[in-house]
Amino acid sequence: MDIKEIEKLKQDFADWIEEKIKTDDTFGIDTDKITFVNMETFVNQYQSSDEDFAIIRLYRYESSDYGPSNIGSNSRDFCRRMARLTGLRMLRFNEIDFYNSANPGFGLNGSDNYDVFRWRGGPNCKHKWNRYLFDPQTGNTAKDTSQPDQPTKNGMVPFA
Repeated sequence: MDIKEIEKLKQDFADWIEEKIKTDDTFGIDTDKITFVNMETFVNQYQSSDEDFAIIRLYRYESSDYGPSNIGSNSRDFCRRMARLTGLRMLRFNEIDFYNSANPGFGLNGSDNYDVFRWRGGPNCKHKWNRYLFDPQTGNTAKDTSQPDQPTKNGMVPFA
């Protein structure tokens, strides 16, 4: 695959994502429907309740190296797109699988298809998938503080 073909794949992917966001309300959770709270507030809302509740794990592509935009001057195109996307819609784990072929050439030995949840944007990527807990009834969302921050010895970022 030459560079022009790879660039075309990336552009087609970006177009597909933008269309999916515009037309599919079931894809991800719109950040306009989310109220960020700290974990203590999140947990306390259930301690005094006898009601059943459903918590959804959502993920956002973030990097503490780059500030609130999660995009640095040296961020790869894939990382820029994922940071922008998850700034608008946080994703469920199974939705992240859609992107396993969205970063051609950055998999093991230059593979076009790889697990972007485990390996993010490829070698030396500064991002990770941070897990948030979302209550669909209240919209309250808290960053899961039990998630490890450091990559493992093999370079994978701990699953969120």
